[in-house]
Amino acid sequence: MTARRMQRAIPALIGATLCIAVAACGERVQAPAKAAPDFAEIEWKDLIPPDEIENYRLAVAFSMRHIDHTSEQRAAQFGSFKTVAAMEGRPVSLAGYVVPLDTDDHGRMTAFFFVPTMGACIHVPPPPPDQMVYVTLSQPIDAPQLGDSRWLRGTLHTQTHDADLASAAYRMQDAQLAPRPLGSGS
Repeated sequence: MTARRMQRAIPALIGATLCIAVAACGERVQAPAKAAPDFAEIEWKDLIPPDEIENYRLAVAFSMRHIDHTSEQRAAQFGSFKTVAAMEGRPVSLAGYVVPLDTDDHGRMTAFFFVPTMGACIHVPPPPPDQMVYVTLSQPIDAPQLGDSRWLRGTLHTQTHDADLASAAYRMQDAQLAPRPLGSGS
């Protein structure tokens, strides 16, 4: 090969090498990302075992008839710790309300109960354990305003948590909270 041909071939060779290198890098960058879980939108009733629904209805009716607004004591929680086994490890999205439990030194929430109804007075019993999700966060967040409905998204576990306020039959770690627009379903 003459010197002149070599001079012409070198840029082409460098260009081809760069194209191969860029393509290889591009393949690495464009490698399939880990798929995000699909969050199944569920309703609170989906967390009640089918054989507990009638007991749930009776307990709600009984407890609501026996609310004593003259008492200084907190109303006792009623209901079941039984869970729906099919919910274990399931990525779900659920609409409800936040009840802050723990905060960090800056007042940001690190743990909360997620419940189906907006806050109530001490005379009204907390929701049944199978209608509460205990949520812990690895990164603290600001608590939403009282009465702001939220979407909770995360992996649900059938694991109980007892607190002074109430007990929950379900649990989530590192869940996400998203605003729930007025008039949205569920």
